[in-house]
Amino acid sequence: MPFPQINTIFATTIVLYHQSIMIENFTNNSEHNYSTEMLHLCKAAEDGDVKAQYDLGMCYVTGKGVSKDLPEAVKWFRKAAEQGHAGAQYILGGCYANGKGVSQDYEEAVNWYSKAALQKVAGAQFIYICLIALILTHSQPT
Repeated sequence: MPFPQINTIFATTIVLYHQSIMIENFTNNSEHNYSTEMLHLCKAAEDGDVKAQYDLGMCYVTGKGVSKDLPEAVKWFRKAAEQGHAGAQYILGGCYANGKGVSQDYEEAVNWYSKAALQKVAGAQFIYICLIALILTHSQPT
């Protein structure tokens, strides 16, 4: 669903700002040495550990212990998001909103942001409202 260019720029700016805060918090607050614990993290993620899946996705976004790889990050965020991890749902919404690691898809972005918003992720609530407002504005007859 296309939006007027100014609305897309606005939405993208909001999403990138909130995602940069989450990524900065992850890299600053990480208690793991991912270069030495990557095997354990991968094993836990593959075994279905939702936090490990989220953390592995963040590793692929930030390049902590692995090469940066957005499609691989999206894979792990999706696994965590499908198990209800609010942070993964929020990040996955941003990936879809901005076409990072996946094709841009505003409907999928709204879907994932709504799930995170229902879990009281403030950034997701704000972005969800903005995206819905943009959709409603764009769908109004002129």
